[in-house]
Amino acid sequence: MSEGGVPVYVVGEDQVHRALGMALVDAVISKLAHDRDADWVDPDTVRRWSALAEPPGIAENRRWGNINGPSTIRLHGRLDGAPYLPGARQLRSAVVEHARAERSPGLLVLLRDTDGDPEIARGAQQVRDWIDSRHDLPPTASGCPHRDAEAWFFAASGLTGEEAQRLDQACKVLSFDPTRQPERLTSSPNDARTDAKRVVRFVLLAEGSKLAKGTPASRPPSPDQADALAERVASDLDQLASYDDCGLAPFVDGLEKALVVALDSHLPRAP
Repeated sequence: MSEGGVPVYVVGEDQVHRALGMALVDAVISKLAHDRDADWVDPDTVRRWSALAEPPGIAENRRWGNINGPSTIRLHGRLDGAPYLPGARQLRSAVVEHARAERSPGLLVLLRDTDGDPEIARGAQQVRDWIDSRHDLPPTASGCPHRDAEAWFFAASGLTGEEAQRLDQACKVLSFDPTRQPERLTSSPNDARTDAKRVVRFVLLAEGSKLAKGTPASRPPSPDQADALAERVASDLDQLASYDDCGLAPFVDGLEKALVVALDSHLPRAP
């Protein structure tokens, strides 16, 4: 991949956020290229994955920043005169830290689960409004999976036969369809039937013979599994437009707007 590509920093809570961020960035780049008849634009040539701390030997497509890790930025006071809403201080710290870095991002992608707290989404919006009022920050897209990022995997189209059968079983247990209402999947308690990680394992990873309290285990997908599931979600952006309540559609919309700015020198003007 060209070293001249735009440095993209994905910052989230775990490997699921990394996988979703990367897959959706590349899908939106491909969409922009198609919409502008720029068939020479390929994600691998116009972006490169970066991180503030890059341990030696790590593959480029596994570089990401942990939003819960130690930060050099300590923010006090208020944000544009208003008290910080839940989660807003953490997100703003991540933006400031990356903006001040020696190798600042060409695009910053931030992801943080709401964990069922709608105030987290409001805090993210508070930070987005602050970003929009500034002209000295990198293009930034932030998303708040509600309630858990694993729920976004159910926005993918084209379930296989076994997945469809398992989904039917899960719907009977849950009393709702997670492919239609992923926001109803939960992040806690971990033994709940609605736990997003457990429902993903049962339906999409074919783990266990039934979905019940405490089974399958509540464990996130492996990095490879997360990549495969995220690529399925990103394979049909039109499909994602209806997923507002889980936070996916707003994130994709904001990501496209940020990429238009970040890739200004790589894309022809919109017709």
